[in-house]
Amino acid sequence: MNKSNRKNKILVCGGTGFIGQHLVKALSRRKDNSIKVFKGDIFDKKTLKRALSESDIAVNLVGA
Repeated sequence: MNKSNRKNKILVCGGTGFIGQHLVKALSRRKDNSIKVFKGDIFDKKTLKRALSESDIAVNLVGA
């Protein structure tokens, strides 16, 4: 767990792809992460900005 005992909020762009699905599954098993699903187009600036503003860490797997 991180030093402040607060859960990390992780944004996984491309979380429905092959690699993304495995990463999301692994992260969901950990107790020090918080999973929240954002649905939207990665190219929609408003959605992406909101998702990033509510996240501590971002992982981009779009097209990976």
